[in-house]
Amino acid sequence: MSDSPSLSVPLQPATWPSWIAAGCLTFLSVLPAVIRNGIARMLAKLFSLLNNSNKRVFDINIQACFPQLRESERKAFYVDHLAALIQTAFLLPRQWWRFLERIPIKTEIIDNHHIDQAKESGQAIIMLTSHTVALDSGLRALAPLYALEGIYKPFENPVLEYLVKRGRTRFGSEPHARGGGFRTLLKKVAAGAIMVYLSDEDLGTEGSVFAPFFGHQKSTLAMLPRLAKRSGAAVIPMYSYYDAKADTVKVQILPALDNYPTDDEIENATRMNAAIERCIAFCPIQYIWKMRLFRTCPRGGISRYQQVINGDLTPQDI
Repeated sequence: MSDSPSLSVPLQPATWPSWIAAGCLTFLSVLPAVIRNGIARMLAKLFSLLNNSNKRVFDINIQACFPQLRESERKAFYVDHLAALIQTAFLLPRQWWRFLERIPIKTEIIDNHHIDQAKESGQAIIMLTSHTVALDSGLRALAPLYALEGIYKPFENPVLEYLVKRGRTRFGSEPHARGGGFRTLLKKVAAGAIMVYLSDEDLGTEGSVFAPFFGHQKSTLAMLPRLAKRSGAAVIPMYSYYDAKADTVKVQILPALDNYPTDDEIENATRMNAAIERCIAFCPIQYIWKMRLFRTCPRGGISRYQQVINGDLTPQDI
């Protein structure tokens, strides 16, 4: 597929540092896996020593969702997560540049017969995806096989926005900026495209209900069941992760949710969150735990993360 002609290249002087960084990342992407992943591991250990808000949120989430882990295990979990994040970042330039296509990203798609069966029956499909470090690479693996359409949040950095969108469009996927509406997307789904839908963020109370997630009440978007009901689509969960030993991105497809949606919004949200939990179980360290998953408090008031920092709440009681 030819590169999208609609993308304008940001070349203003203010973008030059970002282009230099992209060039360095491109160089790293062509190194053998053992070297790439070794560098990623060293950087992960270095970055793990830094303290920032993302690290605090990450640790609170892990304590809340995996209370059985000791402090030493949480620290190792964090290093492993950073290593996987950097390892998959090193793969991204292969999606940006045509001259790197001779060095493909090795992929393994597991159980995609769940998608094929739905398509063969003529049913529309919404793919329930989760935020993982290998999300882009996983969608890249599926794009040559299926027409993918989805909503994404644009990046503030114009170079990153250009490169990520370029990588997502070059192989058949069509991303739509958040806020653009779902009407066009639903028309394309009705015509046979697969909607890629991310629904694991806490975006506040508007359009959301509280439902369990890892045993805690989480503000959960209630849009998915409405989309599924309107389109008559099967909701098929998908999870992608990077296997460093095999240097392979794995894409795990799960069976469609049975009899979904119902007329009960909380039941719908509960089943969706449970499906996301089943996906995370395939490779927990590669889920994006820095997201403020439990930001909105069911009782109202300030963020639950701030309550933990203030000492008014424990992570286990979040």
